[in-house]
Amino acid sequence: MKKEGIACAKVLLITGASKGIGKEIANAFLQDGYVVYGCSRSKSDLKHHSYNHTSIDISSEADLKNWVRDCHAKSKKVDIAISNAAVMSTGGILSSKSEVMRGDSEVNFLGAVNFCKEVSKIMKNQRFGSIIGFSNIGTQLCDPGTSSYISSKSALEAYLKVLGKELRSYEINCNVIRIPIISSEMTKLIPDEVASKVLSRVVNKSYASVADLYNLVTFLGKSESKYINGQVLNLGFDN
Repeated sequence: MKKEGIACAKVLLITGASKGIGKEIANAFLQDGYVVYGCSRSKSDLKHHSYNHTSIDISSEADLKNWVRDCHAKSKKVDIAISNAAVMSTGGILSSKSEVMRGDSEVNFLGAVNFCKEVSKIMKNQRFGSIIGFSNIGTQLCDPGTSSYISSKSALEAYLKVLGKELRSYEINCNVIRIPIISSEMTKLIPDEVASKVLSRVVNKSYASVADLYNLVTFLGKSESKYINGQVLNLGFDN
């Protein structure tokens, strides 16, 4: 891609981009001509002339703030920002330790909040942009052993609904996508009984694909979708 092409290309920022859904979504945007900035704790093996990866701890507010600002200094704008990074701890409530819940919250909620807040400052000045947070069907299923994870994700859902209202006058939309089971390498780690329970709630009774998720993400990222704001959207399953 020529330098002038890169300057005119749309820009995506995404957290948790080194593997799984984050990596595949980042790659899909690259194939559509976006300049993509990704971050994660680990290094990335995604190779593309328009991809820039930085290894940071998303729970560090300072590191996250510096990363977003550095991305903006290079790109001069941000069209779409996706909060994808997450950790998941399991265990019964009575046996769980407070530091485990704190760890999940620092990444899934506080890390996401700091990311969205920094990106919001950029989008407010440019007066356009779309912020999308990835949540999970687990916030509706409330399965035993998932209290730490779904609590942090539920908090993120509420935060983005409020943020959407606060930023609406700046032509910025903020939404959440609740994801069911996506067909990927990480899916293999899910126990069969858990997968069966989730799939029983999915309208098509099958695994979703990254392409299904990407279709919804790009729809929300369009300028024509600005009226869809402060919403929590379910991908293929009932409430």
